[in-house]
Amino acid sequence: MRLNVCSGKPVWILDRWVDHSTELDSGGNLWVQSLDDGAHYENEWLKERLRDDQLLHITPDGEILESKSFSKILIDNGFKSLLFGTADISAKFDPIHINEIQPALEDGVKWKKGDLLISARNLSTLFIYRPDNGKIIWHKTGPWMNQHSAQFVDYHTISVFDNNIIIGPPDKFKFLTAKETNRVLIYDFITDKYSEPYAELLSIARPTTSSQGRAQILHDGGLFLEETDHGRQLRFTKKELLWSRINDYDALRIGNIGWGRYLTEEEVSTPIAALKDLKCSNANQ
Repeated sequence: MRLNVCSGKPVWILDRWVDHSTELDSGGNLWVQSLDDGAHYENEWLKERLRDDQLLHITPDGEILESKSFSKILIDNGFKSLLFGTADISAKFDPIHINEIQPALEDGVKWKKGDLLISARNLSTLFIYRPDNGKIIWHKTGPWMNQHSAQFVDYHTISVFDNNIIIGPPDKFKFLTAKETNRVLIYDFITDKYSEPYAELLSIARPTTSSQGRAQILHDGGLFLEETDHGRQLRFTKKELLWSRINDYDALRIGNIGWGRYLTEEEVSTPIAALKDLKCSNANQ
């Protein structure tokens, strides 16, 4: 939904099942992840049982520009084996589980402006998809495992919040070893290698969110990390933890958080100025 600044009434509501990230592209439109229960499958057994992730492109006014089945995109691009050949489908209704669609705002070594970096958690795979021609131009499975929050960093690198967990076991057994935690990986398309520049800091802070999480490389080379399942947000410089915050609700409970953003002074200056100058003549508008 889109809310009016001067009122609690929504400007519009889009009645679709959408979740996870909401990201602006270079044209000011939104890419969000939506769901469709296998509507495109010719195989009736699959159609009735499998959740199908959709790429939903909408305007700031709530108008749907396009909706694309990602399982159909995978099949059309020759990835049928990745979609259906890695697990027992009878026990897995959610084979893809997209949790971020990140539009490229500029050209890079492997992508063009407007391409989409897509994180598919249940495949432990990242894709770069080109909406203009329907082609997957790059994909990589691992070293991340059940990851979240893949983002473009510069013209040749991306960052990945790697949950680094096994899906299914109780929390105590989700990591392969007791010393492991969530990771933040930087993948370089030029060298085809990844690094962990924040490994030492995270070994001390020990984030262990299982089902969610977000990492954002900051303008100064620092890191903003959201340990979603445990209600904790952390801000690191390159060398140390600057601050952390736990979203305490009361003495016994921690409040929910989700998809937090770290905004610089420059990034918030325009909206703050607009809010300062705004005069709401009627609170019911």
